[in-house]
Amino acid sequence: MAKQEYIEKNRQWLADKAKEPGVKLLDKGVLCKVVKNGNAKGAMPNRYSVVTAHYVGKTINGKTFDSSRGGVAPAFRLRDLIPGWIIALQQMHVGDKWEIYIPAEQGYGRFSQPGIPGGSTLIFEIELLGISSPRPPGLLTPRHPPAPYRLCTNAASRSQMLAALPPYAANIKAVSRHGRRILNKLNGCLPI
Repeated sequence: MAKQEYIEKNRQWLADKAKEPGVKLLDKGVLCKVVKNGNAKGAMPNRYSVVTAHYVGKTINGKTFDSSRGGVAPAFRLRDLIPGWIIALQQMHVGDKWEIYIPAEQGYGRFSQPGIPGGSTLIFEIELLGISSPRPPGLLTPRHPPAPYRLCTNAASRSQMLAALPPYAANIKAVSRHGRRILNKLNGCLPI
């Protein structure tokens, strides 16, 4: 079968699957079918979450190309996964078990992967077991209550503010290159 025929066959399979009862459209062509509901009031992952899940991945011909069953459930940073997983997992609750159908554009696209021809619709059965949500990059956890901020305009006021930094920021003075990088990043604004 030519590659274009294979791609069309996968698109047609997905269109037919969308008409089946119990299958709903999530976003960007990703479809899902709920196999088991978890706690509806439970946590849901966000883009920065680390999720623990069991899964089985198949192509439309039923060939399994990957599975976590039979071992320890792996943990993944959600933002590092294919777009179809990101779309689906952000709408799942812990304990949910879904079968998701991912169009090639939200999977690996036209590129082949081991056991997955380019242009393949992907089928995953995913069971979300746990979530840990680290802070998004750039957000620091303050150890002290928020302090007033002001712009440092001269060297005297900058050294005055460096002397007034809370104890956890003392390393900024000790590592000058790193300290300068932090000061530049903060654009001259530090707690006083």
